[in-house]
Amino acid sequence: VAFHFFSGRGPLYPAIEAELIFVTAPRNSRESICYCFSHERIQQAAAILLTGEEIAQVHLKIGRWYAATPYEEEFSNQIIDHLNRAVEIINDDETIVRLAQDNYKAALQAKASTAYDIAILYLEKSLYVLDKKGFSVIKEPLLYIENMIQLTELKYLTSDFSGGDTLYKQTMELIIKNIYFDSLKDCQLSLKIKLHLVVINSWIALNRMEDALLKGVEVLNELGIALPVEDNPFVYYPSLEKMYDTSNISALLDLPPMRDEIYLLALNIINALMSQAYMVSPKYYPKICYVGLKLCIENGNCASAAHVYAFYSMLLCGVMSRYREGSDFAQLAQTLTGKFDARAYIPRVEMIAN
Repeated sequence: VAFHFFSGRGPLYPAIEAELIFVTAPRNSRESICYCFSHERIQQAAAILLTGEEIAQVHLKIGRWYAATPYEEEFSNQIIDHLNRAVEIINDDETIVRLAQDNYKAALQAKASTAYDIAILYLEKSLYVLDKKGFSVIKEPLLYIENMIQLTELKYLTSDFSGGDTLYKQTMELIIKNIYFDSLKDCQLSLKIKLHLVVINSWIALNRMEDALLKGVEVLNELGIALPVEDNPFVYYPSLEKMYDTSNISALLDLPPMRDEIYLLALNIINALMSQAYMVSPKYYPKICYVGLKLCIENGNCASAAHVYAFYSMLLCGVMSRYREGSDFAQLAQTLTGKFDARAYIPRVEMIAN
């Protein structure tokens, strides 16, 4: 840790003379002079001399100093780490909530970099901050539950399946119990879908494909997206084919963007189920393709629609022997990956199309 101090024979001069700290070159244009400990053991010894509250005060000052600079974004992780160590002496409600939010954002960044263990630490600290200061799920229900959902997923990603199962049950109970909070009224369903999607993907990873498939169908039914009752696709597909021009598949590119969050999440569940249905349930595979395509035609295109169109093209070629139309849907899927940010689906789309 480097600090700003006044040059000359100031209070640090005896430490400089004893070579406990050194004057270092400025790290950037806004620093005139810097000091650092000559060895990490000396820094540790200095820290041992302080009481717990004094150390917390030091971290609080450092965190606030970083936050007051015009380069706050550059030092965001340092700010979070220092304030986390000072949380016991922070009594300002606004600072507490912001610290919990910053820990959550830092966890998402770490997760995106596959630093799962670090992401778990940030999420646990965010929950600790909220619990310790009396906010918990009562005062900040949305932030608290979003933390729980992410933590559940990360437990599964780090192979802590029993921990993930426990968190899944606890989080679902919180969502159901807190539906009367104003901040949750409009997003309870989306929170439930996100949580269901986490457990569906974890079951897929555990090769529990049938369980994942049945869970996904249950969630779709809850959303009012019912699969066809008939098992024969030649019975229910004709009604769907009336919704688009089979001789001009590329016209589907002109569908408006899908905006509704619930439909977007539902499409994510449908896409998660398609591969599993293809492998373990010939009965469910055409039904899931059917509801996915119907959802896109009725509500618009999005990144995950590319995956739906690609799988539907495989159904057209493999089951219905409609090769030209299947090829057109594959080309449509490829075009959509360029129109939307569909990087997650490009490998599958290209594999099917080629």
